[in-house]
Amino acid sequence: MKLRIIFFFFVFTISSILVKAQAGYNEFPTLPYTPNKSVLFGKDIVINDQPDQDQKKVAICSAYNGQLFAAIYYTGSFSTKATFLESDDNGMTWNNLIDDSIQYLVITKLSLTTTGNNLTNLRLLVGMIWTDTTNNQSVIWLTRYKVNPFLGNGGVFPDLWRSTDFSLASDILSPASGSNPTSFGVLYSKVGVKDSIVFESSSNGSTIDTHRVLAVTTNHFGKVALSYAKSSTYNTGRYFAVWEEKENVTSTLGHIYTSHSEPNFNSPFTTPVCLDSLSPATIGLCRNPAIACQQGNMDNDISGLSAVVLFEKYSQSANRFDIQGYYNKNSAQTNSFQPFSITNSLHNNLQPDITFNPFDSTFILTYFDSTAQKLPSLTKNLNLVNPNSWNIVTGNYNDFLELSSPFPKLTINPSEHSGANVWIAKKQSGDGVALFDSYSSTYTGISQCNSNDFFNLRAYPNPCSNKVTIEFQSNQPQKVNIYLLNLLGQKIKSWKNQTIIKGTNKITLDLINEPAGSYIYLIESGNKSTSGKLFITR
Repeated sequence: MKLRIIFFFFVFTISSILVKAQAGYNEFPTLPYTPNKSVLFGKDIVINDQPDQDQKKVAICSAYNGQLFAAIYYTGSFSTKATFLESDDNGMTWNNLIDDSIQYLVITKLSLTTTGNNLTNLRLLVGMIWTDTTNNQSVIWLTRYKVNPFLGNGGVFPDLWRSTDFSLASDILSPASGSNPTSFGVLYSKVGVKDSIVFESSSNGSTIDTHRVLAVTTNHFGKVALSYAKSSTYNTGRYFAVWEEKENVTSTLGHIYTSHSEPNFNSPFTTPVCLDSLSPATIGLCRNPAIACQQGNMDNDISGLSAVVLFEKYSQSANRFDIQGYYNKNSAQTNSFQPFSITNSLHNNLQPDITFNPFDSTFILTYFDSTAQKLPSLTKNLNLVNPNSWNIVTGNYNDFLELSSPFPKLTINPSEHSGANVWIAKKQSGDGVALFDSYSSTYTGISQCNSNDFFNLRAYPNPCSNKVTIEFQSNQPQKVNIYLLNLLGQKIKSWKNQTIIKGTNKITLDLINEPAGSYIYLIESGNKSTSGKLFITR
């Protein structure tokens, strides 16, 4: 077994290659054709064009500087293929970092996160669960890679844990007071005579220095999820955990528990709360949890810390799943989680994921509507007013409507101040292929700039709430008019006679009185103009 582990690491590191991945695959449309496509999403980008691969799952994360990282795996006879990629252009093209076969080992889970706040200390943290087919034992492998330049041997964490699931999170977008320079946490379900939920963390992004056992059971712990949390009031940070507990390893449904570190990111955890017990209709009928928490240097409207948990809830009468949500706006101090609903209860809804965007203080969620074969994108401000009514950015960002087990995943792109999505679609051959789309970078339907006078146009944050900054470059100093248009092209608000300079311009617009929805912003000067898209959330 030891020799196999050494071989795995050796093969996985020495064959690093730096080649351009193809950005498209001719089976998929170049332009979006979905009738209700939001203007904020564009064409689906194939992350790694390998026609002979049956890609199973995909993971994504971002670095502080906007670099995106993706991981894909597929299984074959007696081996698993793991591919790691990086994008410097907001997901339009992807570069291969590692592409290797691993004999006698089957990967069942991949997860990524990053640590570091500059190019020197930036690290990619890679976790995976692999099963040795010779003895059927599953363990976590956790390793760290230097990013600039990419070095395969970036440091390996020696602990190998027998586990059914794990989750990674870091504080890279809003470092906790006390981390140096950024922390990360890993949550995992450990298999033994008694199963346990274990949290380990690093305060410096390099070495694990905290070990906590959150729960122990004679039953079975399954899926887990982990999220980092921080606010202005709670600036020492916290890690929030959520997990399944089932009666035994063959059970498909069970309970959902949550707990968090208090009062710091590396502190002991609070007494776990069973969320499904808060509603009689959900008790013991749940699975596949996801969690996201407020993070950044802001407070919500009660000076608390907002947390949102999602999971699949089974309806026995309808014989289908729905997405159940719970939220807590004072999660650092109380266990008062409240239920909310977001999905069409007549459809079969699965595989939720959720993240928090600190650039506009909104939660972003997605899930798989298997009845309609759609992947919706929804947002909600951290204050969670009217929690049963989320802003629908788009009913389906997936152009290709052939989905079986997409397992959609989200991250925040710091370059664009917005969300990015990956998932698995099904090709005509029946094999899976990993796709990417985002709010703005892949859009191809409306020109971002139709004038030589204005270029490099972008809006951030996007989606936005009360304010948005329009950034662009101009060839000359001049006066411009800026308009906000609805999707019918009608001008509904204007900012006239704005003075701009030659070079880079940044103009902040007040949108506090505008309703949530999709808009176009237009910059005009004489007969010259340029336009972009914008989404306002409330």
